[in-house]
Amino acid sequence: MNMSANPLDPKSLLEQAFEMGDEFPGPAEDLLLSWLLSLGADQQPAEAAKTLLPLYATRLAGKARAAGWEVCAWDRHAVPADDGAQAREHLERLRPDAIAHLATSSAGWAGLLAVHARACAIPMLFTSTAMVFDHLPDGPHDVEAARTARDDYVRGKIDCEDVGRRACPAAAIVRLGWQFYAGGQGNNMVAELDRC
Repeated sequence: MNMSANPLDPKSLLEQAFEMGDEFPGPAEDLLLSWLLSLGADQQPAEAAKTLLPLYATRLAGKARAAGWEVCAWDRHAVPADDGAQAREHLERLRPDAIAHLATSSAGWAGLLAVHARACAIPMLFTSTAMVFDHLPDGPHDVEAARTARDDYVRGKIDCEDVGRRACPAAAIVRLGWQFYAGGQGNNMVAELDRC
């Protein structure tokens, strides 16, 4: 990874945070802000994020295909996720054997997918975030621990978890966290952000 020697450079701030490990006082949003500041003037954050986030869905889809599954992505431009009638019709046409909900969404869409999974007795995976726990108190946190996040994005994830769990108690809710490695190689936050 190409880090600047300037300690105030955003990527240098990221490196410093990762080197601190458990001593990093947080909040995690500071790391995202550092990444945003590291983008060139001609790079729009939303466009940079669009190159980062699909990598994970693409990797999961590739593993599912390799295991013999047919994978169908939900095109929200063709079928709006928040249009309940269209979404239900789309699910009826697809007739999925399982649902992996990897997107950021409204609680309404998460609930609709969970209701469908339960009604059809199919497995459902919903990806949430380990950020449902605020950095204070520090973890580790039990699965049933109170979710203490404060920002709107993560509160939305908590709403999706709750709606999904009520609609489909058998759904697997997986709270993902970034893997940190200061060297920047491999499958981790620093490496992915640097590639954007």
